[in-house]
Amino acid sequence: MTAEEERVLRARIAELETEREKMLPIYEAHLRTLKRIEQDRARIATLSEFDQHREQCHAAYEYACTTNARKSGESPMPEGDGWEANNIIPAHQYKDGIVQEECWCNWTRDAFTETNYWRRKRS
Repeated sequence: MTAEEERVLRARIAELETEREKMLPIYEAHLRTLKRIEQDRARIATLSEFDQHREQCHAAYEYACTTNARKSGESPMPEGDGWEANNIIPAHQYKDGIVQEECWCNWTRDAFTETNYWRRKRS
């Protein structure tokens, strides 16, 4: 091997080492992400169907939210067919200040708006 070939080879090795140093953190981050995804899948598999809907992570469904003016009486549905209320919010029915029944609803109130939660089976 000539001195020129050796110099070119050493330069190429230095380039590759630099590239490796750049790529290693990206690869390690990718591995951490894959591990986190697998942990999430394992955790979701242990959830009840209700809890999967509460966390909006049921694999067979897609989720959406709509917003309207508070106490407007409107509950606009998302675009498309097949949407149903995603009843995930605990609520109470009162009579004379006493909780008569616990139920679940699909909206939350803010100062000026209501957010409605929806789900539908994936097609």
